[in-house]
Amino acid sequence: MTSLKDKVALITGASRGIGRAIGERLGREGATVAINYRSRPEEAAEAVRAVEEAGGVARPFQADVADMADIRRLFAEVDTAFGGLDIVVANAGLPFIGVPVVDVREEDFDRIFGLNAKGSFFVLQEAAKRVRDGGRIIDISTSTTAFTAQGMGLHAASKAGSKLIVEVLAIELGHRGITVNSVMPGATNTEFIKDAPQEERDRIAAGSPLGRLGEPDEIADVVAFLASDQARWLTGQHVLANGGARV
Repeated sequence: MTSLKDKVALITGASRGIGRAIGERLGREGATVAINYRSRPEEAAEAVRAVEEAGGVARPFQADVADMADIRRLFAEVDTAFGGLDIVVANAGLPFIGVPVVDVREEDFDRIFGLNAKGSFFVLQEAAKRVRDGGRIIDISTSTTAFTAQGMGLHAASKAGSKLIVEVLAIELGHRGITVNSVMPGATNTEFIKDAPQEERDRIAAGSPLGRLGEPDEIADVVAFLASDQARWLTGQHVLANGGARV
């Protein structure tokens, strides 16, 4: 894979889980990584160390990407710190609330849509303004936008909008050589699922022909490819990274 040396990457929600794995992977390719976090500075510091141990350069940047002012401040601070941006990974999001549509509360809707829909939209908007020509914009979506399942209505709906924005931005930014794609993970072995009962974990794992959950570094590998020069002819695409599951 082409090295990401001299490239600057911003990853939102990068202090743990998939975001942290992405930061470490891009750092291994030589990127300078801006680690965004909202409220856990100690976890962000650990993520920075992981990037540095992988051979990259990293700094933490606090911002709540559900807040417009914070989004603009975040991008401005990264721009000032590193002199520009080449890669933006819109990863921050809230996990699914597995309840039937009829049981969704207004406060749940506002909280989930506030980050997964509004936050993602304006992170992608700011990325479109800031990323240098020839850059990469990657949205971390979810396989629930491709395969419906009971209890996934709120989560899938909150992510569906950014899937369409990816396609629109790919058209709007193509003349600048910027590619815009999304990655759609399935069930991944992060902190959101590690504490689930083993019976539930086994049930979810059985949905994949490979018979297991995905790992954060497997999602990170897909993102690293999309961030590389090898993916220069891919844009407006959605990569389903869910181990072949159909549920």
